[in-house]
Order: sequence, then structure tokens, then C-alpha cells
Amino acid sequence: MFDIVLSVFNTITERLDNIMTSKETYNHITSLTIDVQNDFCPGGSLAIHNGDDVVEPMNQLNRWVRQQAGKVYFSRDWHPGNTLHFLENGGEWPKHCVQYTDGAAFHERLEVLENDIIINKGTYIDDPGYSGFGPDTYFDINRSGKYQGGIYNNLSRYYDNELNTKAMWMAFLIGGLATDYCVKETTLDALHFARTKPSRVGVYVVSNAIKAVNLTPHDGELAIQEMQAAGAKFVTLDQVISGEAFALRPLEVFSHD
Repeated sequence: MFDIVLSVFNTITERLDNIMTSKETYNHITSLTIDVQNDFCPGGSLAIHNGDDVVEPMNQLNRWVRQQAGKVYFSRDWHPGNTLHFLENGGEWPKHCVQYTDGAAFHERLEVLENDIIINKGTYIDDPGYSGFGPDTYFDINRSGKYQGGIYNNLSRYYDNELNTKAMWMAFLIGGLATDYCVKETTLDALHFARTKPSRVGVYVVSNAIKAVNLTPHDGELAIQEMQAAGAKFVTLDQVISGEAFALRPLEVFSHD
């Protein structure tokens, strides 16, 4: 009985604090590092200008998230060689991030730790894999590169279950490559997910940890406008770490069991 009363009290306190500080308050945070892979960085087959500039801010963000007992995810394009996504197969992009190749590997300075979770996307011949939040993505828990099954094996299924069964108010913190493609689509899908959990999920893009392809001028700027119009909040790394972006309550640790 005491535990129930304490839980209700803490919930009310969190909501009151949120009203008094005019800031969102969360008790769980998750960072999503999108596609910081060799083929998207200088020297890669689909290199983004200064794409590797996102490495250090994402490392700093992820260190901070781990310190708060949050979850750290890394998405990666994980394409089969015959995907229809490639120019040579009728698609729109040069060959990139083919499974088990060096181009698909994460940038050498990106800090991916043992307990972090890798998300494979674009693994089917007809799936471009733009979103790390997409229904055909999957957690690569054992880092084999192969589908491993499980009920809660991607972000939407996992966090739908967590939010339905636990008193969680959570923030997604998104950065990586590229602003006008995979960062944008991941953010829009995260916002779509957030709308199914009113007032319990916030979606933030770390503005100094993204870079755009800009196939045509201003694509990156237009993508930012689209994400903001859909409800994404753009913040800097310093605003997150300093607490200016949102308030943070003590976190619980959740597993993927």
C-alpha cells in the first residue's frame, strides 16, 4: 500500500514541477544516433560534407545519457547488395552501407559500448530503411547482423510496451546523418509514436549533431522546418546537458529481456 501511495505522490510531484518550471519533465531518456557510418562520412561512397563533425557531439550526448541510466541506440543502414534502393538496381542512390562491408561500419571515432543497442534498417530488398523507428527495423542485440526475432524487437514495439506497463515520461534525443533523410524520417516516426502517448513522450533533435546531404540547396533547412512543424524540439547539446532543454527525474533502468 505504501508503495502505491509513494508512486502516486511522485507522479503528482513530477507534474507539479513541470508546471512550475514551464519545462517538460522526464524520468527516462533515450538517445538515437542515426547512421554515423563510413559510407556517409568523408571518403565514403555517399559522403556527406563534414559528416564526421557529428561524431564528437553524439559521443558527448551518449556519455551523458549513459550517466543518467538512459538507453543508447545506434541505427545503421544494413542493405543487401541487391536492394532496389541502389542506382544499379533501379533506385536513386549509389551503392552504400552493404551488409558486412567496411562502408557499413560505424565511424572509427564513434563510441559504441557493449550495452548499447544497434538497430538494423533497410535490410529488405524493397525497403530503403530511412527511419530508425520503422516497423521493419530490428534490434541487433548480439551484433551478428542477422534478424533475431522477439516480440519487442524494435523501438516502437519496445517502448509501446514500456509506456503501457510503467510510469514513464520519456524523451527521445536524436542526432546523426542525414538531416534531410534518415534523421528526418526517424524524427517524424518518433513524433507519430509520441502522438499515441499524449504528454508522455518528447522528441528532441540535437541541432549541432546533424548534417544534411543537400542534394538541392536548402534541403536540410526544409527538413528542419518540416520536423519543427510536426512537433520536434530543436536543442543544442549544451542545452540538454545543462538541463535548460528539459527537467530530468531519477531514471529507472530497463532491459530488453
